[in-house]
Amino acid sequence: MQKQDINFSEHDIMLDAAMSQDYIAGEYNHALLSSVTPQIAKAFQAVLADEQEIKNDVCDILISRGWLKENNAEKSEVFKTKENFMQKSK
Repeated sequence: MQKQDINFSEHDIMLDAAMSQDYIAGEYNHALLSSVTPQIAKAFQAVLADEQEIKNDVCDILISRGWLKENNAEKSEVFKTKENFMQKSK
């Protein structure tokens, strides 16, 4: 069998890193919510915070290179979402 060289662009690698961080953070979040002792929860919380920081760093790189658009929510949209959430939680 012939070996194939697979070259991923930096863009592809960074997008993969962002998606991987989403998955990893989700798993740590699940572990945090499933923790049976405060000590274990605190440990998972610290790791989750680290993973979220890594994801923010990856997104900052994607934004700085123009590969990800930064969406800033309008204040009215934030208010509307907050109101909807408050109504549903009553």
